[in-house]
Parts: sequence; structure tokens; C-alpha cells
Amino acid sequence: QADKVRELETSMNRAAEQAAGRALEIFVDGILRMNVQDVMGVFRGHSFAITTFFYQVTHGPLVDRYAPVVKQTMTACGVYG
Repeated sequence: QADKVRELETSMNRAAEQAAGRALEIFVDGILRMNVQDVMGVFRGHSFAITTFFYQVTHGPLVDRYAPVVKQTMTACGVYG
């Protein structure tokens, strides 16, 4: 059982490393889409306003990119599907 957990952990780490490059373009897109109102909200907002902004603009696309990778890795390790 412990070997299966280690295999899953290693596989998930490798999958995350491969998908990380794809995440960069999502964050860059979020920055490029910022408008003046967004910038002012970050500077005048609460202490975690930038986190809130990035969550709003990246959460969906990140889930869309990472969920298939996670599913595929978990399936290959026999813990999904």
C-alpha cells in the first residue's frame, strides 16, 4: 500500500512539473487583461486583494488545464476510474 502511495506521489509531482509551464501563460494572460479598475482595486483593496484578483481570473483556466493531468495520472496509478 505504501508503495502505491509513493508511486502516486511521484507521478503527481512529475505531472505537476510538466503542467507548470502551461500555468505560466494563464497568469500572464491574467496580468495582461488587468484594467485600470483592477489595478486600483489591488492597490486600494484589502491586504490579499491581488490573491483575490488572481483567483478570479486564473481558477477556472487552471482547473481546466490541471484536472485532466491529475485524472490521467491517478488513472495510470490505479486510484481513479
